[in-house]
Amino acid sequence: MTRDVEARFRAVLRWYPRAWREQNGEVLVATMLDAAEAEGRTAPSASDHGNAALHGTAARIDRRLALGASIAALVLSVVAGVLFVFFVPAPAGLDGVLPALTTAVIPVLVAVGVIALLRERGTFSDAGALLAIAISALALIVGALSTLSWSQGFDAADAGVQPTAFAAAWMPLAATGLVLGGAAVAVVVDALLRRSALARPVRLLIAIVSGACAAPLIGISLLTPYAAALAALGVLVAASVPRREPGAPVASRIPVAPGPTAAPRTVIRSLAIVSALIGLSGIVYAFSGSTWSPWASDGTVAMAQGMILLFVSGVPLLAAIGLLMVARGRVRAIHVWGPVAMATASLAFMIVAYTRSPVWADMMLALVISSAFGGAAIAWWMILRVHTAAVLLGGLSGLLYATFFGMLVAPMLAFTVPVLAILVAVLGGRRPRVVREMPVPVTV
Repeated sequence: MTRDVEARFRAVLRWYPRAWREQNGEVLVATMLDAAEAEGRTAPSASDHGNAALHGTAARIDRRLALGASIAALVLSVVAGVLFVFFVPAPAGLDGVLPALTTAVIPVLVAVGVIALLRERGTFSDAGALLAIAISALALIVGALSTLSWSQGFDAADAGVQPTAFAAAWMPLAATGLVLGGAAVAVVVDALLRRSALARPVRLLIAIVSGACAAPLIGISLLTPYAAALAALGVLVAASVPRREPGAPVASRIPVAPGPTAAPRTVIRSLAIVSALIGLSGIVYAFSGSTWSPWASDGTVAMAQGMILLFVSGVPLLAAIGLLMVARGRVRAIHVWGPVAMATASLAFMIVAYTRSPVWADMMLALVISSAFGGAAIAWWMILRVHTAAVLLGGLSGLLYATFFGMLVAPMLAFTVPVLAILVAVLGGRRPRVVREMPVPVTV
């Protein structure tokens, strides 16, 4: 074979990523040249091109793609969160940006990341991974179009004008999106069950039922930025954890403390009990204070004052958790109390915000500062405790909290403080189990 002929076959390798070409390229070229010489050809066949396009493209669906897709999704989630909190209703000309991000762009990136991780773990074949990405992307895009169509139809009905053909087509678009979404979920579930002992008909039935149940739930969850942002964060965490060979030592990545110490169990338990009592009082006050409290003129004021009690109850709980973490001795105390202090400052500004409830404009500045402190606490905590892409993971997690999770989700999470406090009171006060070693007989 001449150099020109060999160059034609080497051109087929461009479908594959560079790392794959460096490791396997010579073997593939030699195989194609031998087959071509036996068949009397001087150029790659259609089968050569097709196989290279399929397997080369699929070879790029790996952990790096999952990492890049999840980072892009999280950055766009921050943008969506800012739009959702500060620009609703959106200015003229930007009303379609938030729905496009939350129902199409971000979910597609998340789907690509999930499928890339599954393919790297051997769940998907090359063709299966490409098929799953194609169906998922098409389902999400059609679903986004149905949302936009419904929105335009609602606006037309509200204005008393005739809807456009696109606005009137929301039902067929929604049905098509649900069918495609169910098919995408079914493909993923079938791939996950392929290594099980289930018969193929049973496996397909489970996959179809899973798709039919999951598709509507996924579609509804994408109407706000929360679900896609959390899913993107989960993909980033999964893509950031390196695969370790069995028996390989774990590299230390955090500044460790000298070692575990005795936990002040009485103090921890007392702080947790105080937190639980204040939290339960806050819940009772929030829902009933308007009927008996002289300081609550109506239900809205009672709810705000109850929320203040719930945020106050979080302070002793944070102190108890900090004491537990320091006693475990896995990181230096500064890397425990630093995030705890940031979280406490976040609660303090949340309390300030709710003293000005229910006027959103008066609450906004304190909520923003609270979210910023909460985001800093999350970033500090996570950066020390994850593997690859630690700074990105911690930083993006903090940004997500600072932009919209802190203002919209933190008040709901406040109602879980009593439950967490009770768990800390029960588990944090237990003595550590001592493992007694059997005496080793001494031989002379």
